Amino acid sequence: MLPAVLASAGCLKWETTTGSDDGISPPPPTSILRWAGTARFSETHILAGNRDYKTTFEGPVTWQKEENPDRPPADAVVYRISSGQMHVAYGGTRFLPSDTCRDVAAADVDLAANDPRDETKSYLYLWPDGKYAGAVLKTATVTITRTCDSGFVGSFSGELRMSLDIDGTLTAGRQIQGEMAPDGAGGITATGSWDFAPM
Repeated sequence: MLPAVLASAGCLKWETTTGSDDGISPPPPTSILRWAGTARFSETHILAGNRDYKTTFEGPVTWQKEENPDRPPADAVVYRISSGQMHVAYGGTRFLPSDTCRDVAAADVDLAANDPRDETKSYLYLWPDGKYAGAVLKTATVTITRTCDSGFVGSFSGELRMSLDIDGTLTAGRQIQGEMAPDGAGGITATGSWDFAPM
């Protein structure tokens, strides 16, 4: 039986018959033009007696195959973010010598436009055997509101950074799906996850 391509909610899923005698396999994953789904990144800053903060980035991402990538890894195809938006949330407590203050911030940032403050563009490498690697990178400028026990209320501008490392192998359902191993030191811990399907 030939592989059947089923369209559902704008996504493509490949179906094959297990144990087929005709030996026909679905096209390699590198033939897929676009992947879409969600990405999430979280970073906590905890320093006893000084601060306790958490930052999260979460939202939809669409990857588009790059036609003429510059020096891609051997045998890999390269995808770049064609559209996406992250909701950024930030909050926590800062303990000062004579006061305790709480900071909050929220914003929505566009992923499609590469920010010159980011060291490199977000990228996704995919190999014919289903292995993949990449990163979702974004620097967001937000307005942080600070409220202190002393009665002080003020606001200031701050930069928050997303650095989600993507690495793994396609699932049996041909999805790019996984979790970033916790990473960090000095009271800073970063975690994240991703879930992308063919379009």
